[in-house]
Amino acid sequence: MKNSSNFHGALLMLLFSVILTGCKKEKNRICELYDSPVGYAVGFIEDYESSAVKVHYTYSYYVDSISYAGTEKVYGLWKKDTDMLGRSFLVVYALGEPLNSDLNTDHSLTTEMDLQQFTDEHQGSPPPPDFPNRCR
Repeated sequence: MKNSSNFHGALLMLLFSVILTGCKKEKNRICELYDSPVGYAVGFIEDYESSAVKVHYTYSYYVDSISYAGTEKVYGLWKKDTDMLGRSFLVVYALGEPLNSDLNTDHSLTTEMDLQQFTDEHQGSPPPPDFPNRCR
């Protein structure tokens, strides 16, 4: 029984390490994005897929009349938020590389006028990412 307990403990530690590594990798990608020249778009949440430790939201957005899709990863235990479906939020994307994007759920945008107002207010730099313990 003791060997089984040790095995389960080791398995839990491995799972925890994998989750932390995934979180850190995604956070680094997003922090690098927000530190580079960016553009803004309105993103529409179309679908989600959830598991025990994270949710993947699929969103679409337009840049220069070209449609793009992205996936937002949200980590946490047993997250499932059907209320997010159909909602629109700010998308921050890398200029010259629109597929490198982040859905910033701190900023709900519903119209192109909302986007224009947001862009006017944040010409110098983007808002902080929408996760705890910001980049700095």
